[in-house]
Amino acid sequence: MQRPQPQIIRVIDLETTGQAPPTHGVCEIGWQDVALGKDGRWELEGEGGSILVNPGRPIPPITQAIHHILDEQVADAPGGMTSRVACSIPGRAAWRWRRIARISSSNIAPRP
Repeated sequence: MQRPQPQIIRVIDLETTGQAPPTHGVCEIGWQDVALGKDGRWELEGEGGSILVNPGRPIPPITQAIHHILDEQVADAPGGMTSRVACSIPGRAAWRWRRIARISSSNIAPRP
């Protein structure tokens, strides 16, 4: 009998140069996997990560003040990384947009 696959979701957070795509671009991608535990609660799975991305345009000062990412930090960073991070666990990506959805902290078990 085949062992059931764990239910894992990769939550991805994007930091951008503004709120109006395609005028604004991604300057950082962060991710964290969460797995559904036997008790029905989502638990952090493994280590998360982040990568700076060159957005291909200047980061406005007001935006730099929010996420503290400077043009100098992304000048030599690769561009077009979004799909590579999202697809590293095929079929298991959940995009986190501040205005659409958040995982409630009451449903996340703390790390042991």
